[in-house]
Formats: sequence, C-alpha cells, structure tokens
Amino acid sequence: MRTSRTSTLATFFRQRPNQWIDGKVLSEIAGGYAWRTRVSNLRHAPFFMTIENRQRRVRDFVISEYRFLQESTREKPRNASEETSRGSLLF
Repeated sequence: MRTSRTSTLATFFRQRPNQWIDGKVLSEIAGGYAWRTRVSNLRHAPFFMTIENRQRRVRDFVISEYRFLQESTREKPRNASEETSRGSLLF
C-alpha cells in the first residue's frame, strides 16, 4: 500500500519536533502545489497535530516556517477552578 504525502509529512514533522522547517523543504516532501493544504490537514483527524507557523523577513524576502509541537511541549489550558484560585491569591 502506498503512503500518502500527508502521512509522509506527518512522519517528517514527528522526527523533528519543535524544529522550524522552511516551507520550501516542506514543498519538496508534500508536493509543490498542495503542501500548505497537507500541513493544514495534519491539524485535523486522524493526525490532530499541533503545527505552528511563523514568518520572518530576511532582506527583501519573507520566509514561512512551520514546526510540530509534541504533547509534552504544548501549554496545557487551565481549568476554571485553577484560574479562580490563582486569582484569589493575587487579591
């Protein structure tokens, strides 16, 4: 069975957690015309990956980079009771 380009891209990201990767590199792996869609698809079922994007300017060019955040490196949302108890300590 042939592996999809989206699955190949997921494997590539998982092998490089927290590492910023240039969009040009991603286009070579996931296809020149559809790589952004495949990155977006990784954020949904069945992958549910956290992929961040940043853009930075180098001279006259804008470089678009992406990175995969593993579960252990993501910020955990606080529940309402933690917020209330934290807030009461400040007053």
